[in-house]
Amino acid sequence: MLIEKEKIRYARQLVMPHIGEEGQKKLKHSHVLVAGVGGLGSLSSIYLTSLGIGHLKIVDHGSVQMSDLNRQILYNERDIGLKKADIAYEKLSLLNSDILIESICEEITSENILRLIKGVQIVIDGTDNFETRLILNKACFEKKIPYVYGGIFGFKGKMTTFLPGRTLCIECLYPKKEEVVPVIPVVGPIPGLIATLQVLEALKLILGLGDSLV
Repeated sequence: MLIEKEKIRYARQLVMPHIGEEGQKKLKHSHVLVAGVGGLGSLSSIYLTSLGIGHLKIVDHGSVQMSDLNRQILYNERDIGLKKADIAYEKLSLLNSDILIESICEEITSENILRLIKGVQIVIDGTDNFETRLILNKACFEKKIPYVYGGIFGFKGKMTTFLPGRTLCIECLYPKKEEVVPVIPVVGPIPGLIATLQVLEALKLILGLGDSLV
């Protein structure tokens, strides 16, 4: 059931015929993992928290740097040098104290990935390298978990949703290893745009709404 506080918090969502109280209950009982809380993940985690995702797991082993602040809107100058996972947990908890936020400060590897995605319904990609994406991709297809991919480069962004058993996977799209770029060029609004689309994909998958961008 939704408590009175939740009915007030999500009032603008509850009046939407495609969400309503039943849809909000689905969000409340959902479990989403955000892999990386950088340019993409910092914004997607904010919106997922605001939506009322019941169990949000965030995974990131990095620390906040000054060069992150042109696009990673979860952080500010006082956070420089601190672990992103810790700061994200603190700020997201202040945004919505009614949901379970699980913050894990670890690098995603082939050794820990199955533990990290255990019980998760959807994985949202906020990583910045192809090797980690391959790890996420393989584990999601093995465990039949939808994987919402996103990537940015300069003024361009791309995203799609991979559904195990129904669609191809990321290795089908990119059979050759992507070239490593020392510094990825990016202007802030582009990861914001892609991250917002990723959250909408997660919302559609949880509620069974519309057509996914597979």
